[in-house]
Amino acid sequence: MIGCAETANKHVRIIAPEGFMVTGRSEESGISCHNPAASGQRIRILKESRTVVFSHCHHSRGAFGLAPEMERVVSFDEILGTRDFLTGSHRGTWLRILLRLGSPLPAERLASVFISTRFGRARVFASWRGFAEIRRQLHAITAAKSNSVPLSEDPRMIPVFVVLLLGVTAGMIWILL
Repeated sequence: MIGCAETANKHVRIIAPEGFMVTGRSEESGISCHNPAASGQRIRILKESRTVVFSHCHHSRGAFGLAPEMERVVSFDEILGTRDFLTGSHRGTWLRILLRLGSPLPAERLASVFISTRFGRARVFASWRGFAEIRRQLHAITAAKSNSVPLSEDPRMIPVFVVLLLGVTAGMIWILL
């Protein structure tokens, strides 16, 4: 009989009837979303094992979380919450006006969903293939939770951080003059 069990190193161990042990990726079917512009950036929701697989798009929490991890498997219970940014429930009227004034990027290119996990965060952009279905499924996964996204990862805090940064910069310039 073939048995499957998740291990801590994000792989599934399969014990074959002959006693051979093979380690490989789980190939269960799931909902997938990927970035057509960058190979490898992908999110898969595997409902059978109640996990989400982040490939090249999950950033660990902390000082060394600038580069995305190659792969991170997170259970549904380890997803803290999701937040829309310039899409869905967050239309961002004022932020769109500010972006038109000072950003070369249109707001549509920044439309995304932030996913906060126990280990870090990920961001899925609206330009990715399969975005609408992944967004709907992620919101369904976190619907019963209190959506306890850390304040530092809440996209609504971006304008607050920008204003604080500008205030500190203006204060330093004023002190130097």
